[in-house]
Amino acid sequence: MTQPIPRKYHTPAACVAVLLVILVLAPSLTAAAAAAAEAPAVEVVDGVRYIHNGAEALAGERTLRLEEIWRVNTEEEEELIGYITAVLAGPDETVWLADSQLGQVLVYSADGEHLQTLSREGEGPGEVSSPRALIWLPGGGLGILDRKPGQFTHLDLDGLPLSSVHLKAVDGEPLGSAMMSGARCRGGIVAATGTQFRFDTGEPIQSRFLGMFDAEGHEVRRLLEAPSGFDFQARTYDEHKNWFVDRGAFDVDAAGRVHFAPARDRYRIDIHDTEGELVQVIEREYEPWRRTDEEKERMAGGATMSINGEIVKLRSTWAEFAPAIERLDITDDGRIWVLSGRGFQEEREGIRRSYDLFDAKGRFTEVVHLAVEIDKDRDMLHHLDDGRWILLRNLVTDRNAGNSAEDEASAEEGEDEPLEIVCLRAATSGAADHAGD
Repeated sequence: MTQPIPRKYHTPAACVAVLLVILVLAPSLTAAAAAAAEAPAVEVVDGVRYIHNGAEALAGERTLRLEEIWRVNTEEEEELIGYITAVLAGPDETVWLADSQLGQVLVYSADGEHLQTLSREGEGPGEVSSPRALIWLPGGGLGILDRKPGQFTHLDLDGLPLSSVHLKAVDGEPLGSAMMSGARCRGGIVAATGTQFRFDTGEPIQSRFLGMFDAEGHEVRRLLEAPSGFDFQARTYDEHKNWFVDRGAFDVDAAGRVHFAPARDRYRIDIHDTEGELVQVIEREYEPWRRTDEEKERMAGGATMSINGEIVKLRSTWAEFAPAIERLDITDDGRIWVLSGRGFQEEREGIRRSYDLFDAKGRFTEVVHLAVEIDKDRDMLHHLDDGRWILLRNLVTDRNAGNSAEDEASAEEGEDEPLEIVCLRAATSGAADHAGD
């Protein structure tokens, strides 16, 4: 039975009329705000197309609500799972995950069923030591980028070993001594990052690089190179000097063009064609994220390195502002999803990530807020090429468990939770809520 509404809660007719007007005009106001955003300025300089986007997205902002498709609690699995370093979308909506701790690749079906485990730790055919990235190689089959020795271990879809792809520098010399860190592949082109070592002064000098490689592993062009921010002798770490694209600020589109952020503190994406030539630059007006005292405190003392198997803390210097671009991903529809420092750090109720979305022409079209719960200190979120998302819950905690007295204390207090692999997608109903609607 419906209860009568007390008189004190009655709304005057005039207020109702005003409310109706607001509700009718809200979409128009949102559209007007979007229309106020100016189309990007485009200029061509020496054959390079520069796209200068403004601060506002052409279509405004929206919230994308993610729903769970399936979840795997690694503590309940029969298959032993270590530390996940890479994820990849496969045929028939399968999900492939690289386990660097156990030297294996896990394959899950579209509904989260464990299908098979490929490779294993070792130096034999099809074996790896510490996989860092997974790609579909141009000639077919799975490529597992090992941390070293500068090669892709090559497997067919059943896990049978094929001829490995050995990476060679522009001068033809093997990259066998390079420690590899990341890779993406599309359109017959492989973009890979790593660290090379020199001993000019008797002490190891690290140099980070991003290279473009063909299907046979020959480097077409060295796109970016920079010294590391580690000082072995002084045992110091400088964030400004150590920033590099290998943490996710690069990708390859369907045409084989490599996109990457060339500088830490500038919102800019360089695009190189399959010959390695710079053909396009995407920029947008951007206000960098000033780190809070809490963020600085959390980062202090966080830089470590392994010296002869011993974890050593480094004296670290951190920047006042977060990097302009933390990560970029190109989905199968050609759109560029950019996670900025602001989009990574700034939180609002129910929102833990905000992406800048660019269309295939480089226009800043939307800001997409993700409605999903993420613990910044423990979880990792990956955007798959097909538009799904993989959330690795408790990844950092699981990796560090037992590495220090502090970790052991946390485990005793019940704070240490098992790793969970969660597959997400945009909700089919109510998926996109435009800001202001």
